[in-house]
Amino acid sequence: METLKKIISIDMEKKQKIEVKEKLLADIKEPAKELEEPQTFYAKMKSFKDSSGKIRNKTIKQIHSEDASLAFSPKDIKYEDRVFKLHTPLHCKVDIEDGYYVIQNDQLGIVGTGDTFEGAIESFSEEFDFIVNHYRKLDENQMSPRIKRAKDILQIILID
Repeated sequence: METLKKIISIDMEKKQKIEVKEKLLADIKEPAKELEEPQTFYAKMKSFKDSSGKIRNKTIKQIHSEDASLAFSPKDIKYEDRVFKLHTPLHCKVDIEDGYYVIQNDQLGIVGTGDTFEGAIESFSEEFDFIVNHYRKLDENQMSPRIKRAKDILQIILID
């Protein structure tokens, strides 16, 4: 009987060693491969607090398209003590390049940049103020076709 106890004891030790060994071993996985061309996508996100009170973000919808972009569409533009009221929001593209926020409207030829989104808005507003005042002073024969189009757009969107 004592020999049987020793065999059982030895078997138990082997099982325990195997279990410990299996717990210590880890599968080696190949690192994730980067895509040859980076993929850009935009997403609609929802922020919420989890049970511990931490703020988490959840992706609601992803948009994969070369034609998609982030947008900034002010209904009015404020610069210093002036407020430019608009008939319709001015649709602008937002991007982040080399750590700087960029807001641009191609139709008016305005670009604003900043270290922060708010800084880019301020820069964009300053440029808007400049072109409105500058284009109002220009005579028609001093304008290129692009500037004439921009001035026409300004006359349409601005509420006097």
